[in-house]
Amino acid sequence: YQFRFRTTLQNEDTFLYNTGPIGSLTDPNWNKRQLYSVSVIRSRGRDSDDGDVAGRLLGKNLACPPCNIGPRSTPNYDTLAAAAVHQLPSGETVFAGQRNDGFFVDLGAIFDLGDIRELQGLHLIQSAPGTSVDPLKTLNIHTIAIKVPIRKLTRDGSVPTNVASAKSVLGIWAGASRRKVQVRDGHSVRESGPWVQVSRLGNPLFNEVIVPIGD
Repeated sequence: YQFRFRTTLQNEDTFLYNTGPIGSLTDPNWNKRQLYSVSVIRSRGRDSDDGDVAGRLLGKNLACPPCNIGPRSTPNYDTLAAAAVHQLPSGETVFAGQRNDGFFVDLGAIFDLGDIRELQGLHLIQSAPGTSVDPLKTLNIHTIAIKVPIRKLTRDGSVPTNVASAKSVLGIWAGASRRKVQVRDGHSVRESGPWVQVSRLGNPLFNEVIVPIGD
């Protein structure tokens, strides 16, 4: 699945992201918007002239919600976010925008000699028992989410019920890329060159938890 984003400006003569409360995804107060298209690629094809791999377009001009700025700019952010959940005619559901970080990690404890607060009685160095803390629970992250029917993911279009079946195993990876060269002329931007990965998505997480610090 390929998501392609573009940014639009409603008012180029202000530094403001919005000039008043944003009440809808088409509110004229919202100056800087992002729209995207979604395509599906079922087999590897030759890159086209603009860097895209040939695929079938599933949806276009799909709106992201605005950033969750604050009560004055986005007083009803949940409503805006709900409106940005798009049901595609092909059966997939997509969303691109800010969401609460779903990853739970007790960073303060785990890097304190591998502490798990609920298991204090089992540690060699004991301290008062406690409950794990999630410091990420109130943080927003920019998210691309997609819900895909199982039959679109299996090789033969089936919906397997046996978890031990080879058909129940999926391999998934992701990446975010940008054109290598950008030329800005006033408000216009021209992009060219190959697509280069700009995020760690799809790469393994290497840190001292699994790799010796000397390596």
